[in-house]
Amino acid sequence: APQNTILHQFQNHIIKNVLKRTDVPLKDYSKVIEEAFPHLKMYCYDTIASKDDEWFKKQDLDFIVLDELHRSGAKTWQPQIKKLLENNPNAKILGMTATPVRDTDHKDMAREVAQMTEEYTEKELNQKKYLASEMHVLDAMQDNIVVSPKIVTFDYTLEDSDEYKEVKKMLDEEKDPEKKKELSQIYKQMTSIIKDSEK
Repeated sequence: APQNTILHQFQNHIIKNVLKRTDVPLKDYSKVIEEAFPHLKMYCYDTIASKDDEWFKKQDLDFIVLDELHRSGAKTWQPQIKKLLENNPNAKILGMTATPVRDTDHKDMAREVAQMTEEYTEKELNQKKYLASEMHVLDAMQDNIVVSPKIVTFDYTLEDSDEYKEVKKMLDEEKDPEKKKELSQIYKQMTSIIKDSEK
């Protein structure tokens, strides 16, 4: 998962719906799940990014779930995710995301992860053979698979988002004129969206 909040949601689901327990406080989630499922390991992407080569060599995984898959493409996380997959070549991989294409660099992370596995030909990648299911959110809401959101307001601006800051930093640091031009267009689009949202 990309952050603890999402990891805790997943743990909460396991505790309430799989273990059928309602008496577990948040601070005990990890302990209770580890007791019930000793082979299940749950990490945030930044935790995996901080691991050394020795840790990766010790992992012997059968099944890897990448929640919020699009976030695994972050510059600091993607090399470590790739290392995790390379060190577990026989593991089945499930990536889940509502937004496979990243706003910051327009990478399709479902395709990127499929390429990392080296299990698909270029033709299969182009045919999206790596996708188990693709459904647009509006279709999912109409079919009652996803609950329509309740709109609430909160004290947050898009300028504070990690994606916006990352694009700004990449633009400032880029030396190649073509890449800088491309990043500049992305940055202008994001700035325009921010201005429109503040009207």
